[in-house]
Amino acid sequence: LPLATLPDWAQAVASILPFQLTVSFPVQALMGSLRTEDFVRSYVMQWAWIVAFALLGKVLYSRGLRQYTGFGN
Repeated sequence: LPLATLPDWAQAVASILPFQLTVSFPVQALMGSLRTEDFVRSYVMQWAWIVAFALLGKVLYSRGLRQYTGFGN
C-alpha cells in the first residue's frame, strides 16, 4: 500500500515506523526521487531503528538468561 494513499495522520505514523524504511525508502532512493535531506534523514532513521532493536534484543536476551532455569543433563 503506497504511503501517499493513506490519510495524513496515518502517513505521519507510518513515516516514523521502520516498515516504510524496508520497502519505500530503498525504492525511492534507487529511483532517485528523494531529495538529499530526505535521503539522509531516512538513512539516519534506519540506523536509529537498527540500534534500538539491537539494544532491545540485548536487554531481552539478558533478562531471559537471568530467568532461565535448566533441568537435566
